[in-house]
Amino acid sequence: MHFGGSKRHTGVAYVHNKTILFATISDTLSHAPPAIWAHLQPIILNLKDTYSRLKKLHMISDGPTTQYRCKTNFYPFATKLFDLGFSEGGSWNFMEAVHGKGAPDGVGAALKRNADALVNTHNRDVICAADLVDGLQLQKSTILAVEVKENDVILQEQTIPLAVSPVPQTMKLHQITCKEKGVVSSRVLSCFCSENCSCYDPVTTRFDVNDSVLVVPVSLDESLIDRFCVVDYDGRPYPGKIVDVDDNNIEVSAMHCIGDNRFFWPLTPDVIWYEGVKVVTLLNNEPSLVTTRHRAIDKTVWEAIVKKMELNT
Repeated sequence: MHFGGSKRHTGVAYVHNKTILFATISDTLSHAPPAIWAHLQPIILNLKDTYSRLKKLHMISDGPTTQYRCKTNFYPFATKLFDLGFSEGGSWNFMEAVHGKGAPDGVGAALKRNADALVNTHNRDVICAADLVDGLQLQKSTILAVEVKENDVILQEQTIPLAVSPVPQTMKLHQITCKEKGVVSSRVLSCFCSENCSCYDPVTTRFDVNDSVLVVPVSLDESLIDRFCVVDYDGRPYPGKIVDVDDNNIEVSAMHCIGDNRFFWPLTPDVIWYEGVKVVTLLNNEPSLVTTRHRAIDKTVWEAIVKKMELNT
């Protein structure tokens, strides 16, 4: 098995006088921003659980535009940090091209030695991510190792809107900072001289975080079956349950509408195929009962749907 950069992400966290070595390992090869956050989130949650008083997070990485230095990574950075408990936000800083990452590369080298030892010394096969994570626990490794599964990536995909505001000079910037949810300040060089630093002419970009309550699937697959959603039928929103999918369409058993945010299940199922672009949002649960028969979508989600579809309710 080739154990390269496509199967693991490594890093080092420095908290006060503590150093935490970590690695996230996966059978999923995606390096897109949703996958990046599927790898980052368990590490960030572990840090927050261990050091509950943390309020700010500064991150340093290289700057590939398909992974880190792009708007679809800036958006979760500007929203998820606050959702994960970092009330004062933080910064993401990008190294110049071809600069080595030092400590994280060292963690990767240690992982490879541990994987070799599992095979050569402990006579254990390492054929998947779970085997390596289990093996590291067997060796009582000091590296915090977490397995990232395909469904973790899918869940992250569903939290990033398809349309995200661009950040000016993305190709040139080397630092983004965030002090308020949904708002980033970007600059061509990193600077930490003060809390309200204005060096290198920072540019502010504000994301529409209200749209984040609407979860639009990036891809259609069988994981969506039996989930509730809202579809656009002739310019009107209808909640329903997904019963089947193919590459570009979903089959939904839809509810009927009886008024503003009032729906009911028809006696004869109303099952129709919809194009994937007709999915307004996925729902966490079936719309809630408001009478013995009628149901309503969560108020916050409904308001976001009304805004997105420009409805006159």
